[in-house]
Amino acid sequence: MKKLACIALLASACSASIKDVSDCEKVQGEKRVQCGICLLQNKADGWLGTYEYRPEADEGQRCVRLK
Repeated sequence: MKKLACIALLASACSASIKDVSDCEKVQGEKRVQCGICLLQNKADGWLGTYEYRPEADEGQRCVRLK
């Protein structure tokens, strides 16, 4: 039962998307830079839309426009 709970916790942590630049500290290496570049677009106050960073996605699909 403990193993199942640990696996569920890890899966939920990995599948979380990042919506704020300050949360880019959660990812490692060059993904941190990509995260920052993606989410800085949100600072344009809606002119460019709202973006989120998905670190678990494929290379070209990590930065996703929501609206």
